[in-house]
Amino acid sequence: MLGYNMYAYCNNNPILGADSTGTIPVNTMHHMTDGGSISDEVRVNRMIAKHEADKARHAANKRDKRHAQGRFRKGEEQDVIYYLENNKSCWYRIAPVFRVPGEGGALSIGTIFMTEGEKRPGVVAHEYGHTMELLLRGPVRYLTATALPSVITANTIPDKHNGLPYEVIATMGGGAFGVGFEPTDAQKAWAIVYALLVP
Repeated sequence: MLGYNMYAYCNNNPILGADSTGTIPVNTMHHMTDGGSISDEVRVNRMIAKHEADKARHAANKRDKRHAQGRFRKGEEQDVIYYLENNKSCWYRIAPVFRVPGEGGALSIGTIFMTEGEKRPGVVAHEYGHTMELLLRGPVRYLTATALPSVITANTIPDKHNGLPYEVIATMGGGAFGVGFEPTDAQKAWAIVYALLVP
């Protein structure tokens, strides 16, 4: 409570007033007046519902404004895919994302390059994991321990590529679970060992 008035919560009337929600003081004498008006409790519930609806509308407006500017957050990977259908670039979290010609796939070297044919939302989060890995390891270690092996294995063993340790690390780092990338527990364990052995 800010201030010295300990009864401010109930408009200086602790006998007849209460504030069970902590937001709006109400008269505890719940009764209908002869004019057919509603009780204070109903009024409070309506005010709270209106406040919650206003908050949700405001959040949606902020999200729509961000999306119109091409800025997306975690959990909005599908929106990135939709946005790139009509635009050449956007931002996903802190990484710039560019649309490039191609049939499918993506690449991250601090900037995420998504081919026009890539429609899987999990790829956006996965490539963001590679971007974070680049920031943590530095460019030389990232290129030698992740980027080059990733490019080689994507072309030589594409069916096993996403289960390799450096790819599982990117999936875990980017939070790509539940959007198309589900490594097994054994793959996660091997990725952790790999991360410890290959600095």
